[in-house]
Amino acid sequence: MAGNKEVALTLAVQTLEKLPGRNEQHGNWVIELARKYEAYLNEGVKEDQFSVVLQSYGNSALNTIRRVKDITGMDFITSRDFITQLPGVIKNGVSRDEAIMIQNQFKWTGAVVSVEKCSSK
Repeated sequence: MAGNKEVALTLAVQTLEKLPGRNEQHGNWVIELARKYEAYLNEGVKEDQFSVVLQSYGNSALNTIRRVKDITGMDFITSRDFITQLPGVIKNGVSRDEAIMIQNQFKWTGAVVSVEKCSSK
């Protein structure tokens, strides 16, 4: 099944092909119309959100502190305090791809990180 972007582009091209006397400006119209179609198709669509939870800091507390600091923007002391009170949410409400990317950044430190789907209300 085609994604909304592909469907929007197809609709835009089909619509503009019906115009008489096409010229190079029609290319810009296709792009703008495709964006509008895509926005319309994506209206009301929400991607699932996930939480990234640090379960344990693994072999190297220092490397885990650095990772937490880089990802969250906390200072070093706050990051150190964070890993002493585990489990703790590193990031909340992120896409699945971003959650997996964050989880992978902790693999080399030996930390145990889980990705959990946020509960919907």
